[in-house]
Amino acid sequence: MDKVLLNIIMAVFGRLLRRQGVDMQSLYAIVETKLTMDKRRVYMQWRQRQQNENRNHLLFVLITYCLFGLLIGAFVISLPSFMVSMIIVHTYIIFMMSMTLITDFASVLLLIITILPVTFGIKEIAEQGIRLIFLLPVLIGLFFGVIFLRRQGKLTDPLINLRLFKIPLFRIALVTTSIALFMWCGIFLFVGQYLQLVLGMTPLAAGLWTLPAAIISTFSCSFADPLSKIIRKSLLITMALFTMCLGLSVFTQIGTNLTVLLIASMLISTGCGMAVTLSMGNVMTAAPPERAGAAAGISETITTLGGSFGIALLGSIGVVVYRFNFSFAKAVEVPPAAIHAASNTFGAAIEAAKNLPPNGSRSLNHIAQNAFLDSFRISAGVAAALMFIIAFVVGMMFRRANMPKVAV
Repeated sequence: MDKVLLNIIMAVFGRLLRRQGVDMQSLYAIVETKLTMDKRRVYMQWRQRQQNENRNHLLFVLITYCLFGLLIGAFVISLPSFMVSMIIVHTYIIFMMSMTLITDFASVLLLIITILPVTFGIKEIAEQGIRLIFLLPVLIGLFFGVIFLRRQGKLTDPLINLRLFKIPLFRIALVTTSIALFMWCGIFLFVGQYLQLVLGMTPLAAGLWTLPAAIISTFSCSFADPLSKIIRKSLLITMALFTMCLGLSVFTQIGTNLTVLLIASMLISTGCGMAVTLSMGNVMTAAPPERAGAAAGISETITTLGGSFGIALLGSIGVVVYRFNFSFAKAVEVPPAAIHAASNTFGAAIEAAKNLPPNGSRSLNHIAQNAFLDSFRISAGVAAALMFIIAFVVGMMFRRANMPKVAV
């Protein structure tokens, strides 16, 4: 049946593909192999059942999803609200993709209900203070995190292969990439706001002023591998982390001078580009060949989480400092309601200032700008201190690691 379908598809699209210079014999072999793999794949719906290797689960799954798609489509068309229709459609698509592509959906759910409550709790604690109602989601998330880790240790084919963490070089590489992206994403959350709200640039101008950091980051990524042939890779990674620490330290001197921001952003981008590039190479080098796919997946997941938590945590520190400054603010010709509105965000302060008399507007903008700059400096200072400690620890880990490959 598969070969009949494959021959029909090749007959229909063959002429067009040949015009594009496609080697049809190679394409046929690739598609045939892919269909055979999908046919033998154990889908989540049948994970606990005895599998017959020759039974075509893929065809049954696709037919089932087509029928469900027709039913969902008919239902969505009948709904009056376009937004509700799109929510249902996207939910259906994501659900079906997950059921098809993921063989252990329970692990995915556990990971989601670990991350979301923790992030929500940290965000609310930063905004409204430490309360039991906000500590509870963090504790719940950590509880499910423990369950997730225990589940991964028991599965023969886990979502995240914890056995790979026994390899020293793999462990160091993940720490390096996650922390580098944690700091980079977290601090650049402030950069865009600084350029537009403090210096008054347009979004286009602000984007253009971030280009130097992006360009130098690209160069550092490109030259990382050639440099590693001259300088020991472990030393290069440690130096890159200390370069990021230096860039974060320069951010603590931020004012209304654009030069400080350019120097700091280029330093942190140089260090981040080099550290992440070399560490990604270490991830693939350290893992056994048969575990390369699992290693790449873990690396991608950990680095994404690092960036997300960097935005959440450094952003939360910035919010706490910004609001703390407003708790002692005294402005001329500014009503308490405007002060309260301005204490939420810098953008809200600018909007509130537009509705005030000139003196009150200038006073409120001045308070908000100083509060934001303080939040930027303190967040950068905390990040620089953490970066210094982590760079030192990573250097020591490299020094102690013998780099043997552990059987996993």
